[in-house]
Amino acid sequence: VIQALRPLGVKILVNDPPLQEKLEKVGNNNTNMFTPLEVLEAECNIISFHTPLTTSGKYPTFHLADTAFFSRLKKKPIIINSSRGSVVDNNALMDAIKKQQIKDVIIDTWENEPNIHQDLLQSAYIGTPHIAGYSADGKANATRMALQALCKHFHLSAQFEIHPPQPILPKDFSSWNTKEKALCLYNPYNDSEPLKKHPELFEHYRGNYPLRREFHL
Repeated sequence: VIQALRPLGVKILVNDPPLQEKLEKVGNNNTNMFTPLEVLEAECNIISFHTPLTTSGKYPTFHLADTAFFSRLKKKPIIINSSRGSVVDNNALMDAIKKQQIKDVIIDTWENEPNIHQDLLQSAYIGTPHIAGYSADGKANATRMALQALCKHFHLSAQFEIHPPQPILPKDFSSWNTKEKALCLYNPYNDSEPLKKHPELFEHYRGNYPLRREFHL
């Protein structure tokens, strides 16, 4: 996400306490890249969650964004959750929408999937059926990582190449502007609108997902 946003000139604040603590233990000087959560709550126009779901330990992430979190927001940010559904308390998120504590919400991961919060889905700017990692690029990366781990475990030389299938593009694609190219490769409304019309087909949309390539600047 940072790599995608940096070319756009976006100011990026990162909050990752476990990684920060790990780097501090080994004397890594890059810990100044991390920002306390209360600073994000005060300064960010967009807050995007990319954390695993944990319910114990020093830094649990279950309901990391809860009623108290939304009450502390200063700028009515856009909330994006593509991590795990329960990282964001869906009921608290719905209340935050009603109280106008946030500007908008984009959700790919939900609590209680596939029985997702119906009102929250309809209120979301974009709501998708947990398919953020379902691009051909994402699947290729996951396959590559799995093979690398296997080769490392069995002390094998990792000699392989993985190439995602190429999409069928319009003949004049190269002449399109950046926005047109991005939306041609992936328009999130094509996933959001069907789900809003038929939320009961959540698992169907996941299990029958079409080819999608990612866009890179």
